[in-house]
Amino acid sequence: MRHHPFRWGVARDVFGSSEAARELARTFPDQDYWFFDTRDIRWEAHPLVVLGSDLRPRLSSLPASWEELVDDLLAPPYRDTLGELIGCSLEGGVDGSGAAAL
Repeated sequence: MRHHPFRWGVARDVFGSSEAARELARTFPDQDYWFFDTRDIRWEAHPLVVLGSDLRPRLSSLPASWEELVDDLLAPPYRDTLGELIGCSLEGGVDGSGAAAL
């Protein structure tokens, strides 16, 4: 973990195989993006998890590989391990407080 200018980190080789990574890249969602405009930039996002909950957003269904990834992100073993690594509990869902994000 780095702490400047804020807490952040990079996870390398997070997929069980390069085939899993290729499948996610091949089936990357191409619809249901949310657009945000600020004074200086416009950006878009495809949420995988509803902030402040352990729920998926009500969007078009994702390809199976992405559904599996979301299941993994919401699974207690992943959340517990990530919480330990970043020093912040993910209990009760991910919220918009800046404590953690998926």
